[in-house]
Amino acid sequence: MSRKYSIGDVARKLNMTTHTIRFYDQKDLVKPESIGENGYRYYGEEQIQRLELINYLRG
Repeated sequence: MSRKYSIGDVARKLNMTTHTIRFYDQKDLVKPESIGENGYRYYGEEQIQRLELINYLRG
């Protein structure tokens, strides 16, 4: 089982805001791997790599 990261963990790791990650979710660019019963978004390595690519391409 792969590790799941909270949206806050991903934001800190990639130096992005949680608002930006939610925006990408809203625009169907990067969907969370799962959403917990508490409504928290959880991201896996695949989603993190996609966010890194988007960040790189924006630069």
